[in-house]
Order: sequence, then C-alpha cells, then structure tokens
Amino acid sequence: MIAKLILASSNEGDVILDPFLGSGTTSVVAKKLNRKYIGIEQNKQYCAWAQYRLELADSESQIQGYTDGVFWERNTLNIQNKIKNKKKDL
Repeated sequence: MIAKLILASSNEGDVILDPFLGSGTTSVVAKKLNRKYIGIEQNKQYCAWAQYRLELADSESQIQGYTDGVFWERNTLNIQNKIKNKKKDL
C-alpha cells in the first residue's frame, strides 16, 4: 500500500519518510523509483534486513507487483501474461 502511495503522490528526487521501517519495503521501492528515503526502525534485526534489501535493490530494478507503470494486485500474474501476449499479437 505504501509503495503505491510513493508512486502516486511523489516525484523523482522527493524524500519519502517511513517512521516504522520494518524490513524496508518502502525504502526499497523509493530507491527503485529514484526517490530519497529516510527510514526509522528500532529493531536491529529489521534494520539488518532492510539494509540487505536496499543493497539488493542496486542490482534488481524490477519492483514486485509493478509492471509497465501499473501496480497489480497479488496473484494476477496470469492476467498480466495474457495482456502481454495480446500486445505481442497486435
């Protein structure tokens, strides 16, 4: 949900604040969408997971659930593939 808000209500270069960072999903999406990000998390394990995920974001630019400028609901991969195949056939 937060990831959708990042895209819908911000522009490249904007700063995104997540005061309850958890495993860093918001920061990872912000990074992939060329936003600056600030995350606050008190649990050291979650901080480590977020840091690891942010490092992975450098090598993997794809955003899970976000394709061709559209956020897809979970479990819709079959629908996405059908749409892509129809576009190829045109």
